[in-house]
Amino acid sequence: MDNSRITALAGQMNNTTSLVALRNDLLASFSQSLDSVGLLNPFQVQGIVAGFWYQTKYEFLTLMARGSRGVVDAWRTSIVTAMEDKANKESPLEHKLVQFFMGGFVEEINTLEAEVAELASRIKATTPAKNEEGDEAVEETADDEGEIVDEAQLKAWKKKLTDTKKRLKAKKESLAVRLNKAVDGLSEKEATALLLTILHNDMRTILERYMSAQRKQIVAAFENWWDKYRVTLTEIEEKRDAAAKALWGLLKGLGYV
Repeated sequence: MDNSRITALAGQMNNTTSLVALRNDLLASFSQSLDSVGLLNPFQVQGIVAGFWYQTKYEFLTLMARGSRGVVDAWRTSIVTAMEDKANKESPLEHKLVQFFMGGFVEEINTLEAEVAELASRIKATTPAKNEEGDEAVEETADDEGEIVDEAQLKAWKKKLTDTKKRLKAKKESLAVRLNKAVDGLSEKEATALLLTILHNDMRTILERYMSAQRKQIVAAFENWWDKYRVTLTEIEEKRDAAAKALWGLLKGLGYV
C-alpha cells in the first residue's frame, strides 16, 4: 500500500471516512500481496490486519489530530511517564521508540543489569553465615563452584556491585534526557519517516508471527506423515513375504501341507 495514504491522515481529525478507507486499503493490499505467496489463508490475512489495526489505532487517531510529530511526542510522553511511575510493570526500555532511537543504549543498560544480578547472586552465595552472637561463623566460604572466597574478595565484589548500581542508575536517569534531545530535534518530515518505519516494523512483526506459526503447523504435519508412513511399501512387502514363508514352514512342519 502507498504510504501516502497513511500520511494523508494528518490533519483529518474530523474525517472518519479516511480512517475507514485506510483500513480497507490495508486489507486489500495485504490480501493481494499474500495471496500470491499462498502460505496464509484469507482469514489469517484478515487477522494480521485486524491485529495491526488494534495495535496502532491510537497512533492513527493521534496522527489525524496532531500530525507525525504529535505521534512521536505522544510516544515520548508515555515513556517518560512510565519511567516516573514506579508501580508501572511495563519497562519503558521495551518501547518501540526507545528501541529505534537507542538500541545500543538499551543494550548497555541490559549489560549493567545482568552484571548487577550476577554480582548480587555471587555475594549472596558466598556471604558467610552468622553464629548466634551475630559474628561471622567463618572467615572463608566457598562459591557455587566450590572455590574458597576470602573476605577481601567478598569486599571487592561488594564494592564493584555498589559502583555498578551507581552506573546503572545514572544511565537510566540519562535516558529521558537523551530521548528528549532526539525527539526535539526531529522535523515533521523526519517524524513522518520515523512513524512509517515503526509502523512497517510493527506490521512485519505481526506477519512474521503468523508465518512462523504456519510453518510450525506445516512441519508438524510432515512429521506426523513421516511417523505414519515412514515404512515403505517395499519394507512392508518384505515383512509380509517373510511372515508368509515362516507360516508356510510352520504349517509344513505340522503336516498340514
